[in-house]
Amino acid sequence: MCLVSGASGQRYARLDPREAAYERTCLMDDARRNGRESGNTSLSDVAADVYFGRLTRSSRAATVRRIDWIVDQARGPHVLDVGCSQGVVEVLLARRGVRVTGIDKDPVAIGHARRLVASEISDVADRIRLIHDELAQAVLPAASFDSVVMGEILEHADDPAGLLDAGLDLLRPEGHVVVTTPFGFHPHADHRQTFCLSDIVQLARPRLAVDSLEVVDGFIRMTARLGSDRLGSWSHFDDDRLLRMTEAACVASQQRLHRRLETVKTGSRYQFGSWMVAAVRAPWRVHRIAAGFAALLSNMARRRGSRRRRRAGLA
Repeated sequence: MCLVSGASGQRYARLDPREAAYERTCLMDDARRNGRESGNTSLSDVAADVYFGRLTRSSRAATVRRIDWIVDQARGPHVLDVGCSQGVVEVLLARRGVRVTGIDKDPVAIGHARRLVASEISDVADRIRLIHDELAQAVLPAASFDSVVMGEILEHADDPAGLLDAGLDLLRPEGHVVVTTPFGFHPHADHRQTFCLSDIVQLARPRLAVDSLEVVDGFIRMTARLGSDRLGSWSHFDDDRLLRMTEAACVASQQRLHRRLETVKTGSRYQFGSWMVAAVRAPWRVHRIAAGFAALLSNMARRRGSRRRRRAGLA
C-alpha cells in the first residue's frame, strides 16, 4: 500500500498495482459464479440480487442493513443516487413516495436497474428516473435535490473530492449527503481508494457539516449537510475520538476475518466427514469419494500456493 495525494490535497490509500492484479485474479471466478447464480452474467454490483434474496451470500444480512440505513437517511422529496447500480435504493425510496434519480456509467448495471424498475407497479416506477452517464457529464439542474446518496462509490473514483463536489453542486441549500464506503482494505478489482475514518474527515470537513459518522459491518457510514455550522459540527470528532473509533473498527474487522476462517475450516472438516460416512454406507462409491477428496486436497494446495506467491510478490 502507498499513500498518494488527492486532487484537493487529501491523502488516500491506493492499491499497489501488484496487489490489485492479484485481487483481480482471485475475484474473477467468484464474480462469475455470483453472476450465474443470480442470472447476471456481468461482473457488476449485485446488491439488488442480494437484497431481494435472489443471490445467497454470507454477508446478506449486513448488505440489507446497510441498504436499509441508506434509504432511512435519504431525505426527500427529490433524491439523487450516484452510482445507482442495479437500482435497489431507487425502488425502495420510490415505494416510500420519494422521487429518485439514479445515475451510473455502467450500461449493464443500468440495464439491470431498468428491468428492476419495470417490474414495479406504475406508481413506483413513475417516480424513478435512470441515467446512463458520468455524473460530471450529466445534464442535471443545479441545486435541485434534497439529498445525494453516494453508496460505495467514492472508493471507485480516481478523484473522490471531485466526485463529491459534483454531487454537492446539485444539492439544495441545507441539502443532505449520505455516504457509505468500505473501511480500510476491501479487495475489489475496481477499487481505486482505501478509506479510513481520517480520510473521510479530511474529505468532508472542508465542504460539509457532519450529522453522523460511524463504522458498522466493516463500512464507514456518514450523513452530512450543507450548512453554516460546518466547522463546529466536526468538534465532536477530534483526533482522540477518531483514534478510538478506528481501533474499534480494526478489532471488529479482525473478528469478522477469524469467523470467516473458522467457517472455512469447519466446512472442510464437514465435507471430509460426509465423504467418509458415504463410503461406509455405499462402498461401491469409494472411487467417486476418492476423486472428490483428491479435488479438495488439490484445491487446498492451490490456495496455499497462491498465498505464498502473493507474499513473495509483495515482500
